[in-house]
Amino acid sequence: MDSAGPGPAPGPYDEFRAPDGTLRVGWAELDALTEASLDWSVRQREIDRRLADDNVTYRPWTTQVADDGGHTDDDEDVAEPQPWRLDPLPLVLHSREWRELETGLVQRAELLSAVFADLYGEQRLLADGVLPPEVVMGHPGYLRPLVGARQAGGLFMAGATIGRDPQGGWLVRAQETQAPVGAGYAMENRRVLSRVHAELYREADLIRLTPFYQAMRAALVESGPSEVEDPHVVVLTPGTHAATAFDQAFLASRLGFPLVEGSDLVVRDGRVWLRSLGRLEPVDVIFRHVAARATDPLELQPGSRLGVAGLTEVVRRGAVSVVNALGTGVLENPGLMAFDDVICHVLLDEPLRLPSLPTWWCGEDSARSHVRTHLAELRVAHIGSGRTWEGPLLGPGERDELVRRLEAEPHLYVGQQPLPLSTSPTIRDGRIVTAPFQLTGYLIRRGTSYAALPGGLGEVVAEPKATTPGTAAISGRPTKDLWIVGSDLPAMTDAEDDVVADLIATNGAMVPRVLDDMYWMGRYAERAEDIVRLVSATHHVLVEMNMVCRPGSPVDVLLDALYALTSTPRPNDGSSALRQLRTQLVNRSRRGTVARSLARLSHAADGVRDQLSSDVWVVLAGAERALDELRRAAPDDSSRLADAAERSLVALLALNGITAENMVRDAGWQLLDSGRAVERAVQVVGLLQYSFSMPALRAGATADGNGRWSLPPQQMVLNAAMTAAESVVTHRRRHGGRPEVAAVLDLLVADPSNPRSVAFQVQRLQRALGRLPHAPTTGRPQRLLADLADLTTATAVRRVSHGEPALVPPAADEAGSALPQAPTPGPNPVHCVDDYLADLRSRLFRVSESIAESYLRREPQPRPLWVAAERPPGPGGGGM
Repeated sequence: MDSAGPGPAPGPYDEFRAPDGTLRVGWAELDALTEASLDWSVRQREIDRRLADDNVTYRPWTTQVADDGGHTDDDEDVAEPQPWRLDPLPLVLHSREWRELETGLVQRAELLSAVFADLYGEQRLLADGVLPPEVVMGHPGYLRPLVGARQAGGLFMAGATIGRDPQGGWLVRAQETQAPVGAGYAMENRRVLSRVHAELYREADLIRLTPFYQAMRAALVESGPSEVEDPHVVVLTPGTHAATAFDQAFLASRLGFPLVEGSDLVVRDGRVWLRSLGRLEPVDVIFRHVAARATDPLELQPGSRLGVAGLTEVVRRGAVSVVNALGTGVLENPGLMAFDDVICHVLLDEPLRLPSLPTWWCGEDSARSHVRTHLAELRVAHIGSGRTWEGPLLGPGERDELVRRLEAEPHLYVGQQPLPLSTSPTIRDGRIVTAPFQLTGYLIRRGTSYAALPGGLGEVVAEPKATTPGTAAISGRPTKDLWIVGSDLPAMTDAEDDVVADLIATNGAMVPRVLDDMYWMGRYAERAEDIVRLVSATHHVLVEMNMVCRPGSPVDVLLDALYALTSTPRPNDGSSALRQLRTQLVNRSRRGTVARSLARLSHAADGVRDQLSSDVWVVLAGAERALDELRRAAPDDSSRLADAAERSLVALLALNGITAENMVRDAGWQLLDSGRAVERAVQVVGLLQYSFSMPALRAGATADGNGRWSLPPQQMVLNAAMTAAESVVTHRRRHGGRPEVAAVLDLLVADPSNPRSVAFQVQRLQRALGRLPHAPTTGRPQRLLADLADLTTATAVRRVSHGEPALVPPAADEAGSALPQAPTPGPNPVHCVDDYLADLRSRLFRVSESIAESYLRREPQPRPLWVAAERPPGPGGGGM
């Protein structure tokens, strides 16, 4: 082996060409852009003319901020307007790559929203030591007067500046949450390029940006206080001399809301009002583009002329929604990036999909030592002002001064690994050259998740300076439009031009209460059906065993599974197995029984009676009559039990047929179907776990590397489980003979053609949620389902059966960063199967919780102050 040291560090990622010289996917579909016949000087002049015609400008800062102070909030220190610069060549991404990036951006916005809610609410991150208090308290964006205030606006809009590393992975360089800038410029860039490259633009069939801004308008209206039926929205600007005045004016015009300054607003009688022709008009939503501290000279920044005196108190009262909410500026703190991974696990309980630059907070001794030792390689930033020092460009004296700063106030500094940005084709002096760039993506809140602008604002990045006074949202460098191309792009139609009206309009099926009842109607119907099937299968085994149930026998194992699935403790009063099965059918007071599920199902159906056929009540009554007759029968009447189970099952199957064949496929039906899919998957996984993996472990079973168990599963148990899961006939047809664990797992977990399998339910859920009106594609439910899809493949099941992880761990990088380890004995495959099933069940419950959070959240019911007695919860459809 060659003992020479590692080769040179990889160069920047090339967005245009792959290492073999071929065009990257995406660029290959726009190869007309690189034709030599194009006169780029002419194109550049046409772009400049169009931008000048629209008066697209920005104003650079002229005053350097104080050493460790922040920007002034009054926007006085800006120069004369400068022309906006747009590169004729866009950035190009293929839609497949964009979907992955979009998923990461949406998750990051959700994470930032959760951090904001925590820092101004429960403060779990601070109380549990996940975040050091100095990181938060040391940032000027943290507004203590707003701690504990429930701000309806929340994190409405977020921006994330990202770049690629040499391996092609995206990293977050900065976050914009105070008042994100650039969404207006991004739309203007697209408008201009669509005219300059008119023919190519039409052929490329890009995702249009217009629906994003229409959705922004709808979301702003929905951000108003809950008691206001028709909220009045205004866009608050520092004024025409603001650095990004064009961006603010463009958005106000595009959204159709008045653009106002602080002097146009006044607080009176606990509300915000807009001065208008000698009278006052109420204001319910303020889309602010003013720094939070400058919005209230009374409580936040004395002397500010940009805000409204008393605004903070109105916000605390909930009489006005400010978006982004006051205090969101703390989320721009680069110190938070050092804790991104752990925060994501604590608040979202999922891995971070779009990481930040490697960051070290100098308030920790080990991190400060690392920064000090590697100062010549790192960038250092002040978390308050954003001032940065580029270590490689500093002289010895400057580094010594920086070290003194670090030691004096270490909690105010972070070190970050510089990112060698990827390069993209750029026009310079009429020629195509390559230049590094960064991209800013924009997201708006939609429901409980976020929607990403299918584009963004790219910016050609200049060579770094030794020190910069602070971050600037707009630098004046040439910008780029982002074009997303690919054959799998969703079709856009003219009907979406009026998407605002669709988003704001409501109908019965879209009311959260109705969707909630539909979802739980589906879950309770499926739960009742599955428990009836298991009771019937267990009763059949009991009859074959001559009504005898001994410890460890098949009937005993199936009863344990039945009680585990219904989440009720198994009685130890010596009651017979037959009576225990009867209880699982007729007892309304025990959770999870068939009678209890039918009662909950009826209650949920009552709430959506206008959505259902009258036949629903006929079949539900038939099931109830069957159970009533069983209640009146002798407790040990086996034939009556079998008859009641059969009649109940027939009624439930009829209910399934009615809802499947007669209901319109609106949002309510999609949620009903989602409820069925979630419950069926939960029941199947629980059945597998409680019927053979857990009993096998209790019996001391092991398995070899080929998945052969030392104690074969009881065949009567496995046959009963597959009968309860309506898959025994399929198994016999495919495999014949005695069922084996691997074959059963493959059939009931991984087979996408089996309508009873977990994989089938995952696909069913993905389709149902995807068909909801304006459904997000990258929200939390969609991400959790994507992870479940990866875990329920035939390959994953085969690996687990052999005692291996379900998913192949990521390989070590070529540089050998992962140290070789001595081989260790593999785990018992029986343990692997049990842990795998437990993990699947836990993930399914998380999917259910995320669906409820995203689509089914109800507003709290009002209660008169004079009602002091607590009332027990009703028998509604919510809850597990």
